[in-house]
Order: sequence, then C-alpha cells, then structure tokens
Amino acid sequence: MHNQCYGRAASKGHFETVQWLDQNRTEGCTHRAMDYAKTLEIVQYLHKQGKPATALAMDNACLTGNLDTLNFLYHNRTEGFTRAAGVNACKSGNPELIKFLLSITPTETLPWSSIAVDLVIEKNCSLDIIMSINQSCSLRGFEYAIEHNRLDIIQYLLQQFPTFWKQSTLQKVFNHAATMGNLDIVKFLHENLAIEWISTKAMDRAASNGNLEVVKFLHLKRNEGCTTKAMDKAAANGKLEVVKFLHLNRNEGCTTKAMDRAASKGHLEMVKFLHTNRTEGCTTDAIDSAAHNSHLETVEFLHKHRTEGCTVSAILKFINSRVCYDSVKYILANKLIPREMIESEISNTQIDSNDEESDYFEMVDLINQYYGIVLLD
Repeated sequence: MHNQCYGRAASKGHFETVQWLDQNRTEGCTHRAMDYAKTLEIVQYLHKQGKPATALAMDNACLTGNLDTLNFLYHNRTEGFTRAAGVNACKSGNPELIKFLLSITPTETLPWSSIAVDLVIEKNCSLDIIMSINQSCSLRGFEYAIEHNRLDIIQYLLQQFPTFWKQSTLQKVFNHAATMGNLDIVKFLHENLAIEWISTKAMDRAASNGNLEVVKFLHLKRNEGCTTKAMDKAAANGKLEVVKFLHLNRNEGCTTKAMDRAASKGHLEMVKFLHTNRTEGCTTDAIDSAAHNSHLETVEFLHKHRTEGCTVSAILKFINSRVCYDSVKYILANKLIPREMIESEISNTQIDSNDEESDYFEMVDLINQYYGIVLLD
C-alpha cells in the first residue's frame, strides 16, 4: 500500500482511516498528510504522532477558512506559512480568520496585494478588514463593491488612495455603477471626483437595465448623453418607463432594432408605444422573431398596424420543432407570406420528415389549406 493512501484519507477528512493506517501499516506518511488534512481532529492526531508538515499546512488552512486549524498550527507548529496565506485567507471569505491572520502578521511581514483586497470585497467583508489590510484594490475590486452596493468601501478606497486612480479607471468605475443602477455611488463619484468624461456607455447601459433614476441623474448632471443603443436596449428588455423618458427628454432616438427586439421578446406594450410615438419603425425581423417565440398577440398587432410584413423565416422554425403553432397558423391564414415565396423557399428547404419532433406534415397541411399549394408528391 502506497503512503499516498495516508495523505488521501487525511485530505478527505477520514479520521478513522488515518488512525487505522497509522496503527496498522508501516509505510508511514509524508508531509502531505498534515499539509492537506481536512479537519482539526486529523491535524491534532498527526501532530501528536510527530508527523511532518510544511508551510502549506497553514496556507491551506487559510484557503479553506478553517480558523481552528490555523490557530492550532500557529501555536503548536514551527513551519509557519508563505506569502500565499494572505490571498488564501481572502479567498476563503472567513472574516474572523482574516482578522486572526492580520493580528499575527504585520503587513510588512506578509505583503497583502490588491488581489487580496479584491477577494475580500468580492466576499462582501466588513470595511474594518479592508482598512486593516491597508492596500488598494484593482478595478475588479471596485466592480465587486458596486455589485454589493458598498458605498462605504468605495469612499474609503478613493479617499485613502487618491493618487492611485487614473481618469480611465474612474470612468470604468462610473460606467459600472451606472450599469448596476447604484444611484448613491453614481452621485458620490460625480460629486466628489473630477471625472472629466465617462462616455455614452453610462446612460446606454443604465437604460438597458431599466435604471431609470440613474438615467434621469445622468441626463440632468452629465453632458455625455447616450446613443441610440439606450432606447434600443431598453425597448428590447421591456423597460417601458425608461423608453418613455428617453423619448420625451432626449433626442438620440432609436433604430429599427428597438421594435424588432421588443417584438422578439413579446413586449407588446413596448411595441405599441414605439409604433404610436416613434418613426423608426421595424423590419421583417419583428414578425419573424415574434412568431419564432410564440408571441401571437404581437404578431397580430404588427400585421394589423404595420406594413413591413414578414419572411418565410417566420414559419421555418415551426417545421422542425413543436413551437409557435398558433403564430404560424395566423401567418398562413392571413397570407402574410407571398405565395411565390412559399413555393420557392419552402419547397427547397431541407426538412427531415422522419423526425419524430418534426411538424413537417402539419405544416404542409396548413400550406395546402390556406394557399392551395401541394408540396407532397
């Protein structure tokens, strides 16, 4: 039996197996047993039996967030730990373990990198831990703080390390805050930092995610504005109040993508608003995609109120999957697709008529019924 069995049993937390191997086998174990031991009970047993270890033991205790094991190793072993311990502790997200490691290790002895701060922020730890590390973070750390809505962390880092942040970094932080809809953070950044330019991405992304209050703030307080992507994406995501605000207060407008994508997702009220209030219109993609996604009411509205029509693509998805029957039937019953297009494109479409999931013959019946076209030999 190889002595790796000893180490594997320890790493899996199988105390009784470790004990049996120690008492009944002669192969012994390597330092890996204690280095990777899963539980304090196993560590204590191995220590009592005089087994070896390396600094990896404490490093791994930090990584797994096992404060009891770390405490025991610190007070009973001499191997110490490596520079990886700080980052490992932050990866664990155990605030008490991080505090303990900070208490036994001056920052000069164990440098804490920006990666460590990023990890602490990602785990949404308390501000006092970040203050104890006394190190700035990277852009990703700021993004984590924004995602957790931690204005306190952002205030501390920007005030404690003011010379570290370039305009380009601050712009990205601002844009991310707008994207996430964190109005308090957006206000703080705007009011306390001299951010010269943030790009149109801020309002575009805020609008896309339906962050109306952020959109209003940017409209009133910033000069960058937005692009047509703001209304296009807000429409696609069904953010009607945002679209209304942009329509009434901005002049960038939208493109045909706004109605096309709103139709694709079945946002009927959005489609109605755009039809009534905007002039950009849509393309054949509107009915095509609405039909694909079984949005019959949207298909009906577009047919009755728009002139773009659809293409044969609107019904092709139905042939090879059991979806959108009502929409396809409506399109064929109302002859939205020209007869010649049906004859040329459907006839030439590669279809597996033997596929059990196919509605090929049902489609053929509908075409025969409404167009009088016989597609079967």
